[in-house]
Amino acid sequence: MNLRDRIAQDLDRTDQVGPDIARLTAQARSRGKRLALLRRAAATGGTLVALTIGAVLVASPWNNPRAGTEGTVATDPATHATSPSPRPSSPVRAEDETGPATARGAAAALVSALSDVTDSPTSDYVGQGPRAELGDSDYYAQIRLEDDGGPANVEINVQFDGGFIGGCSETMDECRSARLPDGATITSYVLTGDKAPGDIRSVAELVRADGVRVVVAATNSITRPGVGTYVTRPEPSLTGDQIRSIALQEYWNEELPAVFLEAGKTLEPFRAAAS
Repeated sequence: MNLRDRIAQDLDRTDQVGPDIARLTAQARSRGKRLALLRRAAATGGTLVALTIGAVLVASPWNNPRAGTEGTVATDPATHATSPSPRPSSPVRAEDETGPATARGAAAALVSALSDVTDSPTSDYVGQGPRAELGDSDYYAQIRLEDDGGPANVEINVQFDGGFIGGCSETMDECRSARLPDGATITSYVLTGDKAPGDIRSVAELVRADGVRVVVAATNSITRPGVGTYVTRPEPSLTGDQIRSIALQEYWNEELPAVFLEAGKTLEPFRAAAS
């Protein structure tokens, strides 16, 4: 049974309850072990994400960004097999080394996070790094995900200003919010028509106890610089559990693992996001 068949089978077994947030968090943290393996692979000249971790996503109403089921009771989401990602241009140094986040490093980190939840190929890498001259540590990345349903963007925005308050607001459709054991708040919601008529953005917003805000969005559209946003498919390319898994990765900090910083140097085509 291939990966897509396993996903389809899981979707057929969906029960009408919400995701197991505690387990999602634990699984995101467990990827630290995988990251150490990635660094060792990079140090020996291997691809950034060439390791396969067999797992299956179990669906919940949060999996469907258009579902209206209430509640946040547990199901059993997990991670997917990984897919190859860009090769580092040179071996990384110490296994535990990190460095200041860069635009390209953020894009490479998003590639790796995506490879945990889908085997679809990626392209058109976009990033914006911290603006040190403004005392700004925030960074942003956008990647085009190319699957059978049509191309669509996946974006991440990591902010360090603090003072963020997680939870639902009146501007968020189909909003779900949960408090995590470590004091963080994770909120999932949908925005429609935000960028263009028919545009759908499925969003996961994590506000951590340390004040960091991580926002991940999967869209049903692509954006052409200087031209506009075009709807390319009926629904976003990732489920709610998949985008939450990306937001819950522990490496979204002012410094990123060196393996991502090195891999980011090879991403093509890459463009800097407008300031």
